[in-house]
Amino acid sequence: MFLAACRGNASAVATIALSPRSFLQKHIILFLAANPSDTDRLALDREAHAIQVELERSGHRERFEFVTRWAAQPLDLLRELRKLKPTVVHFSGHGRSEATSGLRRDGFTRRDVVDVVGEAGREREQPPQGLFFQAADGQSQFVSAAALQETFGAAGSSVKVVVLNTCYSDLQASVLAAHVDYVVGSSGAIRDDAARSFAIGFYGALGERESIASAFKQGRAAISLEGLRESDRPHLFHRRGLDPEICILTDPAITIANLSKLDKSTIQQHIAQYTQLLRAAPQDRDALLAISVCYLQLGLFEPSERFLRQMIETHPADPSGYCYRAICQLKGKRPRTTSLPVIREAEQLVATALQLDPTNGSYDVLLAALRHDYYVINGMRVPTPVPGDLIKSAKAKHIDLGEIEQILDLIKLSHEPVKRWLFS
Repeated sequence: MFLAACRGNASAVATIALSPRSFLQKHIILFLAANPSDTDRLALDREAHAIQVELERSGHRERFEFVTRWAAQPLDLLRELRKLKPTVVHFSGHGRSEATSGLRRDGFTRRDVVDVVGEAGREREQPPQGLFFQAADGQSQFVSAAALQETFGAAGSSVKVVVLNTCYSDLQASVLAAHVDYVVGSSGAIRDDAARSFAIGFYGALGERESIASAFKQGRAAISLEGLRESDRPHLFHRRGLDPEICILTDPAITIANLSKLDKSTIQQHIAQYTQLLRAAPQDRDALLAISVCYLQLGLFEPSERFLRQMIETHPADPSGYCYRAICQLKGKRPRTTSLPVIREAEQLVATALQLDPTNGSYDVLLAALRHDYYVINGMRVPTPVPGDLIKSAKAKHIDLGEIEQILDLIKLSHEPVKRWLFS
């Protein structure tokens, strides 16, 4: 009676996750561009276009969404981190440098704003390091490394990679590595065309499922292939305990549906990998959910629930933790065989997930399954909304049938009655 309306309405059905953004949805690359009117003109539009083209050529282009924001002002960074929850943040524009003259001897356009020092032999305080965003009047507005660190610490929990494609951004990159897994900065002045070449090599590699380390090396190689001499300028920083050689943004999704295809030893390898990541970043949302799902698939409900509790505490707005914790409550038993307090707690958790993400029909389906098997089968009064209303609601939303089937396996429910219900 439960999983089947989608075959009759296939065009309305798409895959949606019961797991976090980075596992099943696209990785958002946020491209922030700032070229204030009082700075050298940069070809930032060409860079954005080159990245877009390179991603579209790649074999895993469906895993990325490229979002551009032009004439970026300082508060745009905070707003877009909150709104988009990006995986990658790429800033293109100007950094700060110091020189004995405001004139460049070679005439090339570089991505720095020059601070002219005083007379020879005269000491002067080192200028603060940071990036130049655009102010409301179109002029440059300086943002310090400390302000960037505070911003990513406050609102950048989704961000795994930051690329500061500017001159003199090593200091900012090293500071941000306290909050972001991998950060690229530049050790000195870099030409506009060299910065663009690095971006082409870097994102092309990410789109082909290369590791962060490999993508970084290919970015440097792209600079050299264009006959430029600045391939040694980009530097890669990473959070302590992480290995850029093994981090791949487009790793297959860690979900109940695809874990069911893996053997026990492979799942245990996933657990070891995420355990290592959590030592370095104890509040990492993706790692917390991934390790919880791995334990759940192995039938190890206590460690799964422990990590899910931690995820809910640190990321209370993420519906996935509530959904999987509801499954943990049943501890591999069929709903009708458990106690009323357990069912009520599981219902409340799924209802919370549904409240946080009302567009996910999978939550309606799970709640309907719980109520039908416990209340209807046991001849009890059914709470509202009743299973029929929940299924009607689910039919109008996106659902992931493969994920639902695996969840039904975990709570000992047959697929076929559920499909008949959903497809009727």
